[in-house]
Amino acid sequence: VNKVDRVAEEEFAWDVSLAFAVGAGVYLNDRFTLSGRAYFLGTPDLPARREYYATVNQGGNEAGDVIWEDTNDWDVAVSMITVQLGVRFD
Repeated sequence: VNKVDRVAEEEFAWDVSLAFAVGAGVYLNDRFTLSGRAYFLGTPDLPARREYYATVNQGGNEAGDVIWEDTNDWDVAVSMITVQLGVRFD
């Protein structure tokens, strides 16, 4: 029985997307601050390709042959919310 060891090679491409942030804050009792910010970083398109290679002979596949390829195209929505609490020392 021949054994197939698989080696994967991955390739990614980066994309650019429009991003913006909105923030607000308040003073509490002139000593504390509370603020928040929402980041909306868009939806970049991230294409990825993965190839699996045979490293030993298996049923007609020679070592180094591509035995399987996987291509994905992800649309990733990226957003983040931060909350900050501060204390004034004066």
